[in-house]
Amino acid sequence: PNLLRGQSSNGNLTAAEAIHRDCCHGLISDYYPESLMQAAFKVHRDMGRSRETALALVTSGPGAYFDPTGELGMLKPGVKADLVVVAETRPWVKTIQTWVGGKRIYNCDPSGITIDQQPLPDLPNPGAPTLRTTERQVACRMN
Repeated sequence: PNLLRGQSSNGNLTAAEAIHRDCCHGLISDYYPESLMQAAFKVHRDMGRSRETALALVTSGPGAYFDPTGELGMLKPGVKADLVVVAETRPWVKTIQTWVGGKRIYNCDPSGITIDQQPLPDLPNPGAPTLRTTERQVACRMN
């Protein structure tokens, strides 16, 4: 939220200042998680950072802090992967799909109309307790 508001709620260093100084390796929020996805795209659009660098601030950066083994916040073969698919709209990005444990739990078209919110059948990998990334999935990237 600090990055979106442009200020700290108590007068401390702003997230934007920390990012400009290369002192910020991850953004987290305990009360407004939606702000994280928006913040990543703000860093990309308004601060000139690559999309990959900006998204790392809300994925692998916090993942490394909370799990130094490298299992969280990364798409790589063999690790658990919960996914969020977004449409890069303006001024705010929109969540299109959310996948947790190999099941799509949220699905919405880009206009914002909810299509379904019911879990779908497991992905093709019978017996697997969670979605695991494959080499092919890691090689794919959204434009």
